[in-house]
Amino acid sequence: MGKAQLDARSDLYSLGCLLYEMLAGEPPFNEPSAEAIIARRLTESPPAVRAVRDTVPDAVEQAVTKALAKLPADRFTTAAQFAEALVSAGDAAVSVGAVMTPAQLGTAALVRRKRVLATWLAPVLGVVLLGVGAAVAWRTASGSSLDVERVLVDIFQNETGDPSLDPLGRMATDWITQGLTYTGFVDVVSVGTPLLSRLPVGFDTGVRFGPERLEAVAKAHGTGTVVWGRYYVQGDSVYFQPHVTDARNGEVLAMIEPVRAAVDAPVGAMEQLRDRVMTTLATLTDPRLAKWARYASKPPTFEAYKEFVEGVELHTTQMKHAEAIPHFLRAAALDSSFTMASLWAILAYSGVMGQQAPSESLAQALNSRREQLAPLDRHFLDYLLAQLRLDPTEALRAMRRVVEIAPGSDYLKNAGDAALMVNRPREAIELLLEADPESGWLRGWHPYWNYLTVAYHVLGDHRKELEAARRGRRQFPNHVSTLMYETRALAALGRTEEVEARVEEGLHLTGIADLPVWFFAAEELYAHGERSAASDILDRVIPWLEGKENQRLGLAVALSRAGRLDESRAILEGFELPSVDVLVRLGVVAARQGDREEALRIFRLLEERGRAFPTYQSSPGAPRWYYTYGPAQIAAALGERERAVELLRETIAGSTAFYSMVFHRNRNLESLWDYPPFRELLRPKG
Repeated sequence: MGKAQLDARSDLYSLGCLLYEMLAGEPPFNEPSAEAIIARRLTESPPAVRAVRDTVPDAVEQAVTKALAKLPADRFTTAAQFAEALVSAGDAAVSVGAVMTPAQLGTAALVRRKRVLATWLAPVLGVVLLGVGAAVAWRTASGSSLDVERVLVDIFQNETGDPSLDPLGRMATDWITQGLTYTGFVDVVSVGTPLLSRLPVGFDTGVRFGPERLEAVAKAHGTGTVVWGRYYVQGDSVYFQPHVTDARNGEVLAMIEPVRAAVDAPVGAMEQLRDRVMTTLATLTDPRLAKWARYASKPPTFEAYKEFVEGVELHTTQMKHAEAIPHFLRAAALDSSFTMASLWAILAYSGVMGQQAPSESLAQALNSRREQLAPLDRHFLDYLLAQLRLDPTEALRAMRRVVEIAPGSDYLKNAGDAALMVNRPREAIELLLEADPESGWLRGWHPYWNYLTVAYHVLGDHRKELEAARRGRRQFPNHVSTLMYETRALAALGRTEEVEARVEEGLHLTGIADLPVWFFAAEELYAHGERSAASDILDRVIPWLEGKENQRLGLAVALSRAGRLDESRAILEGFELPSVDVLVRLGVVAARQGDREEALRIFRLLEERGRAFPTYQSSPGAPRWYYTYGPAQIAAALGERERAVELLRETIAGSTAFYSMVFHRNRNLESLWDYPPFRELLRPKG
């Protein structure tokens, strides 16, 4: 990443801009666009500070004017000279500015109203000295291994003294990160944003802002350029002060002009803050960065943002999709332009059975104004619409466009998901490995490890599958789902003793999962030729299941797999209001017993129910595709292989399931395992 030739005088110019705005109440060049600001800087000098506010002391104005000279040769050559010029204006300012934070300095200045110089200089001199001190200390932590083309955006530090404004720091980081990410010209990471972050939200180095923190986050993630900042209150305004540091040699590349907003409406600063950071990086790196605005959404209101973050936490980390939906909807209601909140509401709806209608309604409402959406939002909407239409091929196309706009973002997870839906495990692996599962909102989202291990599993690379599963277990050591992923890989490798140990662990590990650990173990062992070991698992599990009222269906399945068909059928026929799953299993057991008439009766019943629910996930208790997948299993058990494969093709066309993974281990489909059309159906496409 090339950069302009900068020295201390460039830093002092930025510092002069900061002082000018804090004293005059407006920036030295107040233009409607970043391009216009740059043009004026190159051709004009700013108005004198006293021309804007005549109460500013002469000595202060002279110091600021010298710092803002157009020609570097006319500026101060060192920060010490600049500080000395300010100090000479009055000793009172020195004693205050050297020891206090900007927030404390503002309070001290108000107390000392009789000392005019302290009133003007206390807030700004504190920022000057803190910034210079950080730069000097940072220079001792040079890192030649750091990648200067990798930009880290740290959380802005709250120095307002008001904890209720804490989310502003993360929000500022969020929108700067998003602007950088959308350009694709730099590799950006953030320690704050829940939207596109590749680092843990709330990443803590053990220290507050300072050289030690910057060194820790830069070295931890190989970032050679760091964007950082503070925000503080002066009067009825809140100021955001961003900086850019070269982590390789500690050079402060830019102390950007502060951005001001009203304390009661602080979000008004976000777009301008993002604009200034982007413009500065454009001048330091690549002028194409200045085009970022055509990709970016506008920042939401503060209240909308807080609701959104709460929804993200519920949806991802806690997997409470239904509880997340109201937060996303409130965020969208608080700010109708906050498209991302509506998009995440659609995502959350997809995790709740029977919520097809509101999800479709919201998606269509967004689609009606799609031309007003930012490109990333528009493509992600296309992905969601494709999911609703059960068009996985188009869903993958849309996600490819999303990750082109936002490379390295957590949306890689959705792209990997889309690739698996069309049986492209190699592409899924490539996408998923670009994401960081221990950062951003993925940090609490265990299904990432399901996606990655499934991709390796269907390719037959079970050693890498096991490596990934164990990484997932380290991240989620007490979660039943990651235990299942590890068990699945061990079973495929034929490591039966370890599988038995995981099954024993699973019987005592609490948690909610799609299927119990013992079921994964028995099915995978059987599918991979370890049939005796699969029987041993069932023999161990059946006594444990017996007598547990809430395990009736599980017991019926285990008995069926163990060949105890009469006992299994008796349990299944005992359900007063049998679910689709119960009916499917009853039909398969009947077929295996040779009761063709009963098996066909259930087959026809399921087909009739499926015709009554033509919309995906609109039926109670089961997704629409199960009304083809269920009959397919019964047909396979009856030996009607051609009909079974035909129904499986319909299932694939009407679902978003990872069909290759689901089909290959289902013992109800065992008669198809050596059937060429079935094997071709499961062959990876890419």
